[in-house]
Amino acid sequence: MTGPRTLYVVGGERRPSIGVPEWETGVAGLIYEVTVSPEGETTSREFWRYTIDDAAPYTGTSTPVVFKSSSRIGDRFLLCTVTEILDFDPQTKEILRRVTHPWFNDVHHVSASADDTLLVVITGLDMAVRMNWDGEIMEEWSALPESSPWEYFEKGTDYRQVPTTKPHKSHPNYICEVEGELWLTRFHQRDAINLGDPSRRMAIPVGNPHDGEIGPLGRHWFTTTNGQLAIIKRSLPEAPEIYDLNAIIGAGRPLGWCRGLYFISATEIVVGFSRLRRTRIEENVRWVKDQVKQGLGLAGPADLTPLPTRIACIDLTKGEQRWTVDFSGTPLSEIFSIL
Repeated sequence: MTGPRTLYVVGGERRPSIGVPEWETGVAGLIYEVTVSPEGETTSREFWRYTIDDAAPYTGTSTPVVFKSSSRIGDRFLLCTVTEILDFDPQTKEILRRVTHPWFNDVHHVSASADDTLLVVITGLDMAVRMNWDGEIMEEWSALPESSPWEYFEKGTDYRQVPTTKPHKSHPNYICEVEGELWLTRFHQRDAINLGDPSRRMAIPVGNPHDGEIGPLGRHWFTTTNGQLAIIKRSLPEAPEIYDLNAIIGAGRPLGWCRGLYFISATEIVVGFSRLRRTRIEENVRWVKDQVKQGLGLAGPADLTPLPTRIACIDLTKGEQRWTVDFSGTPLSEIFSIL
């Protein structure tokens, strides 16, 4: 890197969730701007905030707002909340286009296809769709190819008004288009499936995947929420290349919910970590203990004190962490994307 690099960290602010369901805790969708010098010195600032007051007049719902996994479309950002998609211009901080749909429930990811249609992962209905900016659904795919989501959901229901459909059978969360093929990551099945031919799958045995980006050399790069990175060749899906970020970072504590991936080079990446909420630690206490003990080889009691929400630059060749940006003390409590 010869000059400063600017990254945009996309996520949200949540209020304390003790005794409150997660889906009721969203306060705002947030974008933070991070500038990184060639020496690894960083500065950050809040760049844009989007609240329910901005969304409700359009979506007709009072569902709390956070930004989920987003993407770039040229110089613009495609942002998603759980109930709408925004075409956002970071130069003017204007919303150029927006779309919502009655099927939108816990939308987790949006990306643009080459024909300007939208690929949207509707996690709440265990499905993905192709749609246009007029709100027309052009194609739909079940995350569970052996069944249709309409076997247990109703097409005529406005799911934007439904607080949650959990528990999900699959919990798909990321869609990727490469060489005309669509791949969908599935949290509970620990894999990514080809939507055109679901018999083709890439197993991710080291954890529950979230991101499923195409990275250097055309390979699929998957982050898993327990701090693993799996790099898979589509031609050799049975032999993933695995990097354990727990061992590389060596914090001796749970890293946080690992989600969000940015490529600096073929061997240098930036990864997002969201601070584990108390409810998530309680729900996953065995997983957290195993993450610490197995990932770091500790024999004694695990330290479950959560690390802060942050991004970290990882040099995979050297197996070391180069720099971090800590968002503790800011409203940003969870990260979904790094653009």
